[in-house]
Amino acid sequence: MAAHFPSPISHLIFCLLLLLFCHLRLIAPAAHPNLPPQEVEALKKIQSKLGKTDWDFSKDPCSGQGNWSIHGVKGFESSVTCDCSFNNNSTCHIIRIALKSQNLSGIIPPEFSRLRHLQILDLSRNFLSGSIPSQWATMQLAELSVMGNRLSGPFPLVITKITTLKNLSIEGNLFSGPIPSELGKLVRMERLHMSSNAFSGALPSELSNLTNLVDMRLSDNNLSGKIPSFIKSWEHIEKLHLQGTSLEGPIPSSISTLTKLTDLYEDH
Repeated sequence: MAAHFPSPISHLIFCLLLLLFCHLRLIAPAAHPNLPPQEVEALKKIQSKLGKTDWDFSKDPCSGQGNWSIHGVKGFESSVTCDCSFNNNSTCHIIRIALKSQNLSGIIPPEFSRLRHLQILDLSRNFLSGSIPSQWATMQLAELSVMGNRLSGPFPLVITKITTLKNLSIEGNLFSGPIPSELGKLVRMERLHMSSNAFSGALPSELSNLTNLVDMRLSDNNLSGKIPSFIKSWEHIEKLHLQGTSLEGPIPSSISTLTKLTDLYEDH
């Protein structure tokens, strides 16, 4: 009986189909990147504790659908932003959450710290109380805003553990007591807004370490002592707000070296 061998054309078709199959397997994960279940569970905990009832978990939080991305009037925002480029475009991670002017109340959920890739968190203009959760010490945030809430107590030292911070806004709360020297550890800080609280005492000299500052706002606090000469270390400073405090002048003559300073507010 004669043997039957596949024709060259059949062999070529087989090879092409095999290559196509392998290619589809490579690109298929990129078409449907996944958010890790632990991040979804963290969002559900946050939703429950903040009463964020409009989050629709029948939709992918990274899709922008189902109320996961709402940009309305300026100052109002409810959005979750993901980066889906991880693991060859097969995995998503949450990198930004903004819940601005959402009428949220209660304490800030510690579960935000479970979002290991979160870089920007904006909880501005809500009715949040308590302080910053101690669990946040492990976070890698670049920007944090809790301005315009009802947070209280001493300056949250846990913030000084987040050494990746560049922008921090805690203004318009009920924080009180001295500004801690540990704040000087946040050497990447560029914008630091602490106005309209009840901070008291002198400015710690360790703030001279914040040499990357561009915008510093301390107005409307109970600060005392002299306007420190170490502000000359803030060589990149453009805005400096000191009005509404008990800081005493005169303004140090060394301020003349701050050639980028264009916005200075003080009471003297």
